[in-house]
Amino acid sequence: MVSRSIELNETDSLASGYLLRMQDQERRRLARELHGTTGQNMAALHMNLSLLSASAGELEPRARRALADSVTLAQVCIREIRNLARALYPPLLDEAGLVTALRVYADDYSRRTGRNLDLDLPDRMDRLPQEVEITLFRIVQESLANRNGDAGGPKVVRLTRERDSLVLELAELAAAQTIAGVPEVQERARLLGGRLDVTPTSLRVILPASLGSSEKHSFSLDLRND
Repeated sequence: MVSRSIELNETDSLASGYLLRMQDQERRRLARELHGTTGQNMAALHMNLSLLSASAGELEPRARRALADSVTLAQVCIREIRNLARALYPPLLDEAGLVTALRVYADDYSRRTGRNLDLDLPDRMDRLPQEVEITLFRIVQESLANRNGDAGGPKVVRLTRERDSLVLELAELAAAQTIAGVPEVQERARLLGGRLDVTPTSLRVILPASLGSSEKHSFSLDLRND
């Protein structure tokens, strides 16, 4: 009976990890599609409308106003598509790494919300395995996005490499336990062999330092029914 329970728990764990990875892969696919297809189509539409605006003097006043509104609307759509694509999967995460992606995300977050977010990040850090970078970025993103009621998100994001661990700390939280994304953060950390420590005002994700190497991490899930 105990053995069966352990097997079920392991299966649930594998399934949970599989779903998180599939979710991240789908986000990346959607981001690329939005940027490469929908975004480009909207840019072409904006260009065509701008060309029409050059000869708008021949139109009636009502038509000129409608054309001007359409140009503005196209600009807004382009901006929103870009913001959505970056939220789904920031291209800088692949191009420049975790530290740069977090800095850009923090600037964008502060600009959108009016909330200051202090970053305490290494000036230089070697690239981490893709899965680790995605996990740490998602944890920051989800802690800022998933709040219950009036509980504020973190005011400080700190990333440090200690002797035997890699630590991401989300500090100065109004009430860490009320962050809606805590269970998912805990699951993401666990899947990489780490843990989540929760205090009244902070979340600390602690991962094994060995994950910072170039070692490849694989994952498989057998869904066959025996």
